Amino acid sequence: MGEFSRSLMPVFFAPGTRKLKPSKWFTLGFMLFLALVPIHYLITDSTWIVKLFISANIFAILAMSWDLLSGYTGQENFGHHFFVGVGGYTVGLLTVALVKGATIEGVELPAIMGINVPSFVIILVGGLAGAMFGFLIGVLCLRLAGPYLALATLAMGFIFIEFTDRILPGLNPVLETHSTEGIYNLPHLTGGNIGALYYIVLLALIGSLLFNYIFTRSHYGLLLKAIREDETATKALGINTTFHKVMVFTISAFFAGIGGTFLAYSVQAIAASYVDTHLLLKIISICILGGMGTITGGFGGAYFLMLALLGMDEIARLVADITGIMEIRSAYKIFEDLFYYGVIIVVMLFMPEGIITSMIKKATALYYRKSE
Repeated sequence: MGEFSRSLMPVFFAPGTRKLKPSKWFTLGFMLFLALVPIHYLITDSTWIVKLFISANIFAILAMSWDLLSGYTGQENFGHHFFVGVGGYTVGLLTVALVKGATIEGVELPAIMGINVPSFVIILVGGLAGAMFGFLIGVLCLRLAGPYLALATLAMGFIFIEFTDRILPGLNPVLETHSTEGIYNLPHLTGGNIGALYYIVLLALIGSLLFNYIFTRSHYGLLLKAIREDETATKALGINTTFHKVMVFTISAFFAGIGGTFLAYSVQAIAASYVDTHLLLKIISICILGGMGTITGGFGGAYFLMLALLGMDEIARLVADITGIMEIRSAYKIFEDLFYYGVIIVVMLFMPEGIITSMIKKATALYYRKSE
């Protein structure tokens, strides 16, 4: 921890330490920018920028959690949305489905659980529930590899969707009332204060970022990279690779569960359609765009993707305003996913290391060239 904190100090604060690399300066500067985002809301009374960055912050948590396993160990986890859903449904169950009664055919049915759980406890429980399922699935699946592991984890996601859509509502009449096709009207985490919600999510993002930074640069981080590069050789050294993969799977699922709770709180609803394979593709796309196997890739990729989507929408609106053809914007909405996945294909072809990672490498190379 001391080495980590020293690495963040400029040379004039701690003589003898190295100057900050461009990647650290960029991260610190961007975190300062994120801390100032709610000023836009205070000045304009418009919440759309704050909501956009809340969404980006949540996706940054989810992308870093997926990349911790798949990017650093090379284990193809195609069921990450399962853990996001576990966190989201934890919020739905503990704030609505289990704690509210229902009226069925004129008969008042009491709540299944008559306890109001504090929000911070629900968020922690969502993360722990994700970690528990991550551990169980890791023990069952991580002896597999390649496409077999990918299919096994993907199947877990489909099982979760079937459970929440078909089985959960049938467990109890009260549950059926509140959880058919999703759980809606969730309470606001901060009582409607959008600025407070933004900073809570931002603090969770900073905690996730710091943990990932320290963990991946520790002894365990080297083990993960060794597993990714050559698991057979790592086993030959007497290292229990399955144990380490299960441990990382559990940690990854914990942060996915935390992200899932914030996702549910931010949209005040949770449904199987919110945590399907489309969500998984978006999480993986963020890591690919930013750069897999790097903390800054998963972190920066979320903001790049959100701003790229916003930029394409604004370009479509501008072209429609200039030409007077309003159908252009509606046509763009229809083909938005084509543009979105088209950008990903272009990045994979021409910048396989990811946009953010490539930019940081070039900036670092230029930095060292000037230092010589």
